Order: sequence, then structure tokens, then C-alpha cells
Amino acid sequence: SSRQNVNAIAGAIPDIILLLDKEGTYLDVFSSGGLEDPPINKEEYINKNVRTIFSEALAEEFLAAIDKAIEYKHLEVIEYELGLASKQSSYEIRILPTGFKKQGLDTVVAIVRNVTQQKRAEGTLQTINKVFEESTEGIMIEDSEHKVVSVNASFLLMIGLSADEVHAEHSTFFMKLLDKGIVKAIYKSMEDHGRWQGETTIYRRECEDIPVWLTINSVYDEDHQPVNFVTMVSNISEIIQSREKLEYTATHDVLTGLPNRVLIFDRLASALKRSKRRKSAGGVLFLDLDNFKEINDYLGHAYGDELLKKSAQRLKKSVRAEDTVGRLGGDEFLIILEDITEIKNVKMIAQNILRRFVEPFILADKEYDISVSIGISTFPADGFTPEELISAADLAMYHAKKSGKNDFRISTSALKQQSIENFSIDQAIRKAEKRNDFLLMYQPMIDINSYKVVGVEALVRMESKEYGMLLPEKFILSAEQSGSIVKIGKWVIENVCKQIQQWKAEGIFDFNVAINLSSRQLNDDSLIEFIEDVSKKYEIRTGELEFDISESTLMQNDKVVSENLSQLYVLGYKLVIDDFGSGESSLSNLKMFALDKLKIDKRFVRELFSSEGNQAIVEATIALGKSFGLTVIAEGVENKEQEAFLREKGCDEIQGYLYCKPAKADVISEIIKERNY
Repeated sequence: SSRQNVNAIAGAIPDIILLLDKEGTYLDVFSSGGLEDPPINKEEYINKNVRTIFSEALAEEFLAAIDKAIEYKHLEVIEYELGLASKQSSYEIRILPTGFKKQGLDTVVAIVRNVTQQKRAEGTLQTINKVFEESTEGIMIEDSEHKVVSVNASFLLMIGLSADEVHAEHSTFFMKLLDKGIVKAIYKSMEDHGRWQGETTIYRRECEDIPVWLTINSVYDEDHQPVNFVTMVSNISEIIQSREKLEYTATHDVLTGLPNRVLIFDRLASALKRSKRRKSAGGVLFLDLDNFKEINDYLGHAYGDELLKKSAQRLKKSVRAEDTVGRLGGDEFLIILEDITEIKNVKMIAQNILRRFVEPFILADKEYDISVSIGISTFPADGFTPEELISAADLAMYHAKKSGKNDFRISTSALKQQSIENFSIDQAIRKAEKRNDFLLMYQPMIDINSYKVVGVEALVRMESKEYGMLLPEKFILSAEQSGSIVKIGKWVIENVCKQIQQWKAEGIFDFNVAINLSSRQLNDDSLIEFIEDVSKKYEIRTGELEFDISESTLMQNDKVVSENLSQLYVLGYKLVIDDFGSGESSLSNLKMFALDKLKIDKRFVRELFSSEGNQAIVEATIALGKSFGLTVIAEGVENKEQEAFLREKGCDEIQGYLYCKPAKADVISEIIKERNY
């Protein structure tokens, strides 16, 4: 790995090489030294601050140099004396900004070098020449007229020229290897300050260009006149590569190679600025793979990862080269479209994506049909910040999921308003759970011939301080989406059992009580155990309870739902298919599940006489239920004409406002006494 390569190279360097953040905290030790001094103990430095290592004065000097290096993006060097092992040693710290951050703070590389020997040998020409020739940094010394006096081997290697080609030549040959803009900055800085340093590139004639850290300093005589110019060049190729890899890792998803959340937000922010400047429009597509959880659950995460990679490839092929495709996380992707002239262009791209996902995915040598749901927001119409646009697209995607998946939805003001209302209702539900603001109402089910009460349906209400009395259609969907329905459902089951116990004590209980179970409840692994425990607690016989399940829930074909329904039937609880006729697979549901009753959707009863077609549907439904040996109940009966038609066609039970609106338990008790006794 690149990290191992860097460690191997750094380990061969005799200097101490450290990674610190802007506040002076040691983050890593690349090389622990050990040539002139004993190697440092890495554990004694990591997460420590320079203030705990050095004296106060030296620590402050170190921190100031770090700040300066980061601010001006150049090398900073400090020197200090330190007494170690009964001897005084000289050290030099070279501080170089890395260009990347750790935990939000800029970082630097500090190279600590023991320069005691160099200090002692400053007056010795032989030592100077040795250091000069063996230095890994390229060095060029010029005279006062900028003619080359001496160059070392490293410098020649870096510029790709020989000693004969540069000796006594004017240093303009070197400037020709640099960018013109950099050369201009060098000349100005040398004239103003007598020095220049910074990161640049040497463009070699017949060799690969190399990134370098270039330092040029003037050497003055006693009269402060320049007598020499010293150019030092450090090859920073490995540092650049490491920096680029770190930056890539920080901004790209490891699995798919797509831009990650950080880079997506950055690119979307840039796209919004360009859109504002050009007065152009764009779009954001929020995508979520349908049923991705099942792939992970049944095949394993390795196949889920493979699906994500293949999905990323299809998405990239579905858009233009200039568009951004990124992965937000999990199975969520985001696409940024710029310079969109019409909304239909965004729709066309969404449709193109849906078409590409029609082709099955090959996983574990088998084909799997995986679709995608897409939400679309446009800018500037839906917002001026990445957060607003992504939120709007996410909301639209949610509605695409809710509408049956494998589709796209475009953000609208109506969707946003509905989202706000759903959030408000969800907050009200949470408060109601804490305050126990739920109550039960009951509606009788009447035998169509005897007019006796043969059952009651339990209907939950929420009495919110913020919204008043809320009917189920106002809060049940939000509770289902948030998961609160599981807790509410258990409250309903327990309080129904408690009420049955009360009716038994009154001596008037000779009917069944129906409780609605939602998809979320039936997906609860603890449902059956809870129902059994509550039934035992209140001495409820299984035949006294019946559970209404909507046809849409049965159509989900979920493993947990099917198992829970089977257990309820085996235990003796009655099962009712609710809102029959509203789904697409009514007949197959009757064959697949062990049911006791069938409830005709109230919509057909309410519109019974609006057309002959509705009458035919109701008549056929009653006949179908009878053929399967089911008790047939009609909901929503509001007048005698409906009652007469249903009796004539053989309906068993009826329920609706004709007999009683949903009422509290004490009212139901009086109705039972009146009709049954």
C-alpha cells in the first residue's frame, strides 16, 4: 500500500519525521530517527502537544512557525539547542504544510534533524563540500551576476542536465524549466526580499516533470550586497502522491469510486454558484435501490457490495460525461445535472436510468431484478443550498417509493407541505405516546338477518393537545412510517382485552372484537408472543379476537408477515381480509391465506347505486367469499336500500352509520343490551 511505501522510505531516513496539526498536536511519527540520537518512542508523542514536549519559549516558537508555514504555504525552519545525555546538541526543524486536514485542522510535516555536526563543521570546507555533494536536495550556487559557480549531483539529476551544460552559465537556463508565472513571482520576490520559496514543477526536456519545493536565497557581504545566490530543490513527488491519495480517500467512496457525501456537497455548492452566475438551471436526482435490504439479508453483504458497484456503473452510463454521480451512503446515490434548459430533460434522464435498471443484475450466477426509485429537485426552483435541494429530492424519492417503487417523482410545493404536515403529526404522536393520549372507539357489526351485534371493531383515536381529536386517517400513516404504530398497536390490543374482560363482567359479551393489524405490526417478531401474553393476562379465548389485515399487506409476500399470520391462525385467532377488492390479487389472496371473514371495501358499498357495475362487483364478491366458506361483511352501510341489496345477495354482516357511528365502550354496552338481550 501507499502507506507502507511511505513508511518504508521514511524509516530509512535518519531524521525524525512527524505529522502535526495546526494546534501542535502530534498525529503520527513517520520516522523516529536514531542516527545521532536514540530513536524517539512513538507512543510518547502521539496525541501529545508540543507544549508538553518542549519548553514554553521553544513551544511557542514551534507553533508560530507552524502557523506561518500553513498561512504562507511554504517551508518554515527553526533551530534550537537541547541538552541530552550530558551533552548539548543542535537541532533543526523543517516545517512543511501538507495541504490536507485532519479532524478539520490543517496539518504539517515536521522534519527534526540533529545538526550538531554541521554546526561544528561550518568552518571546514571539506565538510561543506561533503554535505553539498551528498545532499538529497538539489543545490545550485550562483555568483553575484547569476552565473553558476557550483551544482551538486542531486540538482543535475533533477533538471536532467550535465555539469558541463550548466557550469558558468547564467541561471536563466534553470528559469526556462519553470512556469512563466512562477518565474515572474521569483524575480519580484528576489528584488523585494532577496529570497523566494514555494511549491512548483520542473519541466524537463526529455524526462518526466517533477514537483519540487524550491528555495532561493541571497547571500550578502558585510555591506549587505549580494555575493551569491543559493537555489535548493527538494523532490516532493512522494509527498504529492501521498497527499493526492489522502485527498482521494477523503472525497471518494471506497467501494464504488464515486464522489462521496463530502465531495457531492462541495460539487453541488459549486454548481449552484455557476448556476447563479450563468442564470441557468440544474437538477438533483436522489436515487435509492428498491429492496436492497433483501439482497444483503439473503445473499450476504459481499453480494450487496457487488450490486452497489454494478449500480454505480449503470448510473454513470445513464448521464452525460459532465454530470456528477455520487454515493451518499448505503444504497443511496445522488446525481447533479447542470445547464438544464427544460424540466423534461431531467425527466428523460430519470427515464433513461429506469430503463437501464430493467436489465437484471447477475449476482452469485443468478439473475436478480433490482429497480430504483428516484426523487428529483431542480435549482434554483427548489432551493439555493445543497441541503435544501437534497432534502427536496429525498422527499420526492420517498413518494416514489410509497407509490410503488421503480418510478420517479419531481419535488413540488404540495409534497413539501405534506412533508411538513407529516413531521408535525409525527411529533404529535410522540407527545401523545408520552401522555397516553390515545383512546378506543368501537363500531358494531350487525347480523343482517337478526340485527344482533355479532362483533365490534376497535378503532383507535388520538386526542392531541395541538390538533384536537384525530381520526386514524390523520395519524396512522405517519405512525406506520415512523414505527410508532408498533407501540400504538400493542396499546390497542391490551386495552381491547381489558375491555373484553369488563364486558364479560357485565355479562354481555357474546361477540367478537376486531383489531386492525398494519404491515409494520405484522413485521414485528415479538407480535405473537405479546398477543399470547396479553390474552393470558386478561383470560381471553383466541376465538374472541379477530384481526383485520388489509389486502395490500397480504400482497407484500413478506416472510415475517406470512409466518405471523400462520401462527395467529394456528393459535385459533380469526383472520379477516379487510378492504377486499382494493388490491390487485384478491383471488390469489383468498387461496393463499387461511381466512375466516371477508370485508367488502366500503367504497363499493357507498357507490352501490351509482352504477350497475358496482352492484355487480359487490354481488360477485359476496358469491366469491361464500364459495370459499367465508363470512362476508359489508362496511360503510348508510341506508336501508344498501342493506336490502346486501341481504338479497347473501351478505352475512353489515357495519356502518345506519346502525351506529364509532362510539365509546359504555355506549356500545347499551346497544348490545338493547339488541342482544
